[in-house]
Amino acid sequence: VTTEEEAQARYTQAGLRNTLTQVIANGLIAERGDAMGQYNPEKMAAFDAEITKANDILEKENITEDEVAELSTKLNSIRIAGDA
Repeated sequence: VTTEEEAQARYTQAGLRNTLTQVIANGLIAERGDAMGQYNPEKMAAFDAEITKANDILEKENITEDEVAELSTKLNSIRIAGDA
């Protein structure tokens, strides 16, 4: 039997993992190149380097909102800069 608190904790963890996974996916599907609408490969190399940190967080049993928020912000900033 799962308590309401345990269910809420699982729901929260799933939401955090989903958020981080979506941020990762958005960067991984970005087409890289020098043409208009593509992401600068050199700038996106920084995104790729942060993927290891993201995967380490996702492998933890419990992740925090702060971890997800910090890394999501960083990954999104890199991705947006890579579009310039």
